[in-house]
Amino acid sequence: MRILTLTCILCLVGNLCVVAQPQGFSKTLLDSLEKKLTTLPNDTNRINTLTKIAVLYSNTNVEKSILRGEEALKLARKFNYAEGLRKILAPLSFQYSISGQWAKGLELALEGKEIYKNDLYVLGNYINMTKLAYEKQGDYKRCLEECHENIRMFKNHPEIEFNPVHKWASYMTASYMYYKMQQADSALIYAFKCLSCAQSIKFNATHFLGYAHNTIGIGYLAQNKPDSAIAHLHIMRSAMEKTNNPFTLQETQIYLANAMQMKGVLDSMHYYAKTAYDGAAKMGNDVNEMNAALILSEYFEKSNPTKSLFYLKRHNAIKEKLFTQDQTNKRYFLESEQRKKLAELEKKEINAKNRIRQNALLGGLFTFILLAGGLIYTNRRKKLLNDKLQEQKLQIEKQNQDLTNSGRELALKNRDLEIEGALEKVRSRSLVMKHSDEIQEVAYTLYNELKNLKFQFGACSVYLIDSDDNIESWVAGFNAGEFPLKLFVPKFNHPLYAQQIEAFHEGKNFETLYLTPDIKQAYDDQMFLHTDYVKLKPELIQMMRGLESAVFSMAYNKYGALHWGPGELTEEEKSILLKFSLVFEQAYTRYLDIKKAEAQADQARLNLIQIQTEKKRAEDALADLRTTQAQLIQSEKLASLGELTAGIAHEIQNPLNFVNNFAEVSAEMLDEMHEELEKGDTTEAIAIAADLKTNLEKINHHGQRASAIVKGMLEHSRASTGVKEPTDLNALANEYLRLAYHGL
Repeated sequence: MRILTLTCILCLVGNLCVVAQPQGFSKTLLDSLEKKLTTLPNDTNRINTLTKIAVLYSNTNVEKSILRGEEALKLARKFNYAEGLRKILAPLSFQYSISGQWAKGLELALEGKEIYKNDLYVLGNYINMTKLAYEKQGDYKRCLEECHENIRMFKNHPEIEFNPVHKWASYMTASYMYYKMQQADSALIYAFKCLSCAQSIKFNATHFLGYAHNTIGIGYLAQNKPDSAIAHLHIMRSAMEKTNNPFTLQETQIYLANAMQMKGVLDSMHYYAKTAYDGAAKMGNDVNEMNAALILSEYFEKSNPTKSLFYLKRHNAIKEKLFTQDQTNKRYFLESEQRKKLAELEKKEINAKNRIRQNALLGGLFTFILLAGGLIYTNRRKKLLNDKLQEQKLQIEKQNQDLTNSGRELALKNRDLEIEGALEKVRSRSLVMKHSDEIQEVAYTLYNELKNLKFQFGACSVYLIDSDDNIESWVAGFNAGEFPLKLFVPKFNHPLYAQQIEAFHEGKNFETLYLTPDIKQAYDDQMFLHTDYVKLKPELIQMMRGLESAVFSMAYNKYGALHWGPGELTEEEKSILLKFSLVFEQAYTRYLDIKKAEAQADQARLNLIQIQTEKKRAEDALADLRTTQAQLIQSEKLASLGELTAGIAHEIQNPLNFVNNFAEVSAEMLDEMHEELEKGDTTEAIAIAADLKTNLEKINHHGQRASAIVKGMLEHSRASTGVKEPTDLNALANEYLRLAYHGL
C-alpha cells in the first residue's frame, strides 16, 4: 500500500513538486538533468533541479531519490528558500516512509503540517504523508484517523484544487487500513468509494482507475474471493505496465500470486511471484522481494526443497534486515520526541529569562518612585523563576534518565528478539528437513547462530547419550569442519564422565563442570587416546590439551545435552544455551520420526520385492499346473476313446452292412434291367431304374452316417484349442437323441 500512495503524492504535490500528475520513468530526461546538475552552483536553480531528479528517481531507485532529496532539503534550509522547501518536503517524506525509514518520514510530514496548517490544499498533502508514515510504523488506527480527517476536510471545502484526488487517496488508504485490521467488509466499501472518486477525475483516468481496481482486488482477497480479486488486479497490472511503473507493478504481481495460490492455480502463482521477485531484487525493493520470496518458498516446498530453503533463507534475511531498520526507526523516533521536548523547554527558559530582563527594565523605571518595593518584587520574581527553572531542569534530567532507561529496555528487547530470531532459524531449518542425514546441518546452523549471538570462544557439541551411557558427540567449532564431526565416546571410568551421565539421568536442566588441572589431565588422556576424539586434527588436540583448566557447560534435553567449552558462560549465555538445547530436542524428535519413516519405507520396498517374487513363483506354478491339467484331460480323452472304440466299430458296421446289402441288390437289379431292355420292355426297365435310384440314395445315406461317426471320434481324440466353432444345434440334438435311443 505504501506504493499505491505514490501516484497521489506526485499528483497532489502540484505547486509543491515539479510534476502536476504522475509520470513514468524517463531516462533521457533524467540523464539530461544529472548532466545539467554538474554545472550548477549552490543556488535556487540547483535546488529545483535536485528536486526534479529526486521525483524522477522515486519509481526506480529510492536510495538515489533520498540522496538527491536530502541535498535539496539542506540547500533550501541553508538559503531559507521557502519555495524549495515547499517542493521537497513532501516527496522526501514519502521516500523515507516507503524505504522503511518511517521515523524520518513522519518527522518531515509533521514539519510540513505545522508550516502549512493554514493552506488547506498543501495541508491535505502533508496529512497524506503523515498517514503513510503511521502506516509504516504499524499504527493503523492513527493512519485511519488521518484518512478520515482528510476526507472530512475536503468534503467541507469542495473548492480546493484537486479535491477528488485527495479524497481518492484517502479512501484508498482507509480501505487498505481496514484490510490490515482484518475488517474485510469495510475495506471493500471504501475501495468502491475510491473507484467512484477515480471515475470523477478527468485527467490520467486509466492510472487512477487502475489504483482503484487494485484496492477493490485487495478487498476481495480479504473476503477470500480470488476470482473477483484477479479480475480487478489485472486492470491494475495493465495500467502499471502502460505507465511504466515497475515499483507498483511488483506489488500488484504479489497480490496476483496470492490470489492464484488461493485459487489453486500454482503455475500462475509461480509466474507472478517470480516476476515480482526478480524485479524487486533488481531495484532493491526489500519489502516486495521479501514477500515474493515467501510465496516462492511455499511453491517449491514439496517439489524442490532446495529452492524452497533458498527462498526461505532470503525471506528471513530481509525480514531480519527490516526488523533492525524498524528498531533504528523507533530509537530515532524516541530521540526525535525528546529533542522536541528539550527544544520546547529551552524555548520556555529563554522566554523566562527574557521576561526577567523585561521586568528588570520596568523595575528601573520605577527606581526613583518605588526603589525598595521594586527591589523586593524583583528578588521575589527571580526566586520564583529560578525555582521554576530548577524544577524544569530536574524534569529534563528525569526525562534524560527515562530516555536512558528506555534505551536499556529497548536494548534488552532487541537482545530478546535477536535470540528468538536465532532460535527461529534453527526451528525453520529443522522444519524443512526432508531426510534424516540433514540433522547435522541443523546442528551446524545451531552452532552458527550461537556464534552470531556473540558467544565467547569455544566449541559446541551435541551429546547423544544411549541406554548404555555411551556418548555420540557431534563437534562443531575450532574449525572442525563444515559440518559437525561424529565422534563416539564409549563409557569410561572417570568422575567427570560419571557426573555428566548422572546429571542426565537425574533430569537436570543445566550443569557446570569445572576441570581443574589434576582432573583435566586424566580426562584428556582418556578422551584423546581411547575415543574417536583421536580423529581430530593434531593441532586442535594440542591446543585443547594445552589448556591448564576448562569449564564445561551442559544444557540437557531428553536425548542428551548441548555441551559448550572450554570457557565459562555468563548467566545469560547459560539461559540461551538451554533454549537452544530444547529447540534441538524438537529437531532431533523430528529426525527420529523421519528415520522411522525411512526405515518403514525401506521395509516396505523389501516387502514389495518379496511379494513380487512370490507372485512370480505362484504364476509359474499355476502355468505348470494348467499344462499338467491339459495333459491329463487329453489322456482321459484317449482312454475314453479306447473304451468307445468297440461300440463305435459296431455302430460303423451297421451302415456298412446296409451299404453292402444295397450294393448287391443294386447289382442284381442292373442285370434284370439289362434283360428287360433286351426284351424291349422299357416300362419294366424304367421301374427297375427308379428302384435302383432309391437303393443308391440309401447307400449314400448310410455312407454319410459312417463318415460322421469317424469324424466325431477324431474330434474327441484331438486336444482342445478353446476356439469356438459354429454348430447346427438341430443336427446335434438329433444325433444325441438317436444315439440315446439305439445305444452304442
